[in-house]
Amino acid sequence: MTTVLTPVTRSAFRRWVLPVCCIHVFFTVVQHLFYWQRLPQRVATHFGPGGEPNDWMGRTSAVLVLGGFQIFFPLLLVGTVRMLRWIPNGLINIPHREYWLASERRESSLEWLGLPMAGIAGLMAVLMVVLSHLTFRANSGGGKLEEFPFFVCLAVHLGGTAMLVIRILRHFGRLPKQSGDNLAAH
Repeated sequence: MTTVLTPVTRSAFRRWVLPVCCIHVFFTVVQHLFYWQRLPQRVATHFGPGGEPNDWMGRTSAVLVLGGFQIFFPLLLVGTVRMLRWIPNGLINIPHREYWLASERRESSLEWLGLPMAGIAGLMAVLMVVLSHLTFRANSGGGKLEEFPFFVCLAVHLGGTAMLVIRILRHFGRLPKQSGDNLAAH
């Protein structure tokens, strides 16, 4: 089933994505300020098998780098979708690109794409929050990264992302049936 975007859907995207992004940035700042005082001067920032630390940074650098990644990557996805309206069709890779990006459908197709991409950005934001939390907990206590919550969060992130990518491919992979049109050529 192909979903056609209505003005309500577009406004829903604008209504919830910006506030959620602002909440994410605020939460990231609060999270990193909370942990900054509790971290040692030398912070483990990378962990190998068994959750053993194998790379370190200074406390301030670690908090700034992890916080920067936590904010930057999800916002990059949201921003990229918003910038698609200025990118030529030939650089946008979706099934049946000629049909979906035809001038009369381009705006609604890109708006529709924004919703699952915002979902992927949300999943990435949650993953980054949990990774920072686990990294900070490892540095504040036992020294090892807790692997079970790491792998559960990673599995949820990858599974959710896969489901949203499949939704995107299913949506754009099917052309709507229209009487009298030969859409198979697209």
